[in-house]
Amino acid sequence: MSITKSVHNVGNLFADDLENMPFLSRVLLHTIGIIICSFGGMIFGALATSGKASGREVMRKFWTYYNPVVVPFFLLYWAVYALAQTIIAVARALKFTATFAGVFSKKLFLLIHSELRLLCLTDSAIGAAVGYLYHSPIIGGIIGAVFGLANYWIVTIKILKLQPK
Repeated sequence: MSITKSVHNVGNLFADDLENMPFLSRVLLHTIGIIICSFGGMIFGALATSGKASGREVMRKFWTYYNPVVVPFFLLYWAVYALAQTIIAVARALKFTATFAGVFSKKLFLLIHSELRLLCLTDSAIGAAVGYLYHSPIIGGIIGAVFGLANYWIVTIKILKLQPK
């Protein structure tokens, strides 16, 4: 038997014990582990900051803010706070995006309809796309010309009352 197999079997031994344990026993074991880690962290924090303040003050702050009862509520508070801030940031980003898209679309529309060459370019591109989709350049040319005349006379001259350059 190789060393790898023996180490592997020892690992499986502990894993099998945890898998065969009843659910409440596993929860209790994990809870005890969390409490032990919490106390270890408290002691480490007290030792790490002992030179900056008195030990009594450090322990008072530590037990006030980092005890095993307060920490889950603290984490819950910050999780809710982070979620709320994320929702607010997404709402602001959507508002900015909608405003930018509206202003951009309006300026682009007015730019296209204020210059005759851009209006012809856009309408011929629409006609070319239709001709490509229907596999007929003649249909595309006719649709582009009709769309261009209608766009020029109805939208540019009648609705927007512009005189393209």
